[in-house]
Amino acid sequence: LVWTMAASTRPFCPRRSLFLAAFALWIVEGRYVKSRTRTRGAVSPPPQRKSTLIRRRAVVFVPVLGVLSEGLLGTKSRGCADASTSPFSIGDLQQSIFADVIASGMDFYESVVREDKSSAFSSLFSLVEENKKDTQTTPVKLLDVGVGAGPNMNLYKESGLDLRVTGVDPNPYMERYAKQSAEQSEVPFQFQLGDANRLPFPDGSFDVVVSTLVLCSISDPEKALREIERVLKPGGCFFFWEHVKAPPDRPILGFAQTLLSPLQQVYADGCHLDRNTLQIIEQSKLFDSVENVRKLHFNDLTIVAPHVTGVALAKL
Repeated sequence: LVWTMAASTRPFCPRRSLFLAAFALWIVEGRYVKSRTRTRGAVSPPPQRKSTLIRRRAVVFVPVLGVLSEGLLGTKSRGCADASTSPFSIGDLQQSIFADVIASGMDFYESVVREDKSSAFSSLFSLVEENKKDTQTTPVKLLDVGVGAGPNMNLYKESGLDLRVTGVDPNPYMERYAKQSAEQSEVPFQFQLGDANRLPFPDGSFDVVVSTLVLCSISDPEKALREIERVLKPGGCFFFWEHVKAPPDRPILGFAQTLLSPLQQVYADGCHLDRNTLQIIEQSKLFDSVENVRKLHFNDLTIVAPHVTGVALAKL
């Protein structure tokens, strides 16, 4: 249900229908069944039988309701995640719930990757200091693409650099959580609504661009990389931290990722389990070089255990 509510951007959104189906089924079983059980008393059938009956009816009725809602709640050309022409937007509801889930549901992931992620960011900031000689007098402008709820803010605080962080995200409901994280970490921060394929910034605006768990879900990663390269200053740093397809020496995991990736894309906002992000970055030839590459594997993360991180340097 959580992943269903995380809507993707499609002109016709079957996920919205499935969301409505699941949500309505939850209401029916959680509210209607209890009410009927209380009113009928001892003569009513056992709750388990009644619940099963409700499920069977809902299997037919609720999906029909969801499909009908597609016609009643029209969508814009950019997809159902943007907004509905109806005064009540299911897309807005989905984005709001997704923001809540991301803000409160990533603690386990961050605890698993904390040590390695901190080390990777330390290498990034060391590289920034080497490449930008005047970091002590001039603030470093950093763009966090797909900032989400701001899980990287504490790492920005630990950098020791005078950072000015801008976060861009297509979900407007992430702004509140990202700003809260920035305030708690005492990081100068501003939020900008937008997506990676159309970054709303002039050319050469940033010294550093950061992407953590973003390129896996972008429909056109090559276009996003072109945008990232465009907004970077000459010689700037593009830091990436992404889960990727398993290497050849883990064939079973790789097969499972390939098998489950289409389903993951449906339920996890377009996330690809089998995307080879490092290869995409290297083959784009948009950057002068790719430094500090590390291939990691976190057993506790199962299907998304393989990760890659590194820093791509913009051409001078």
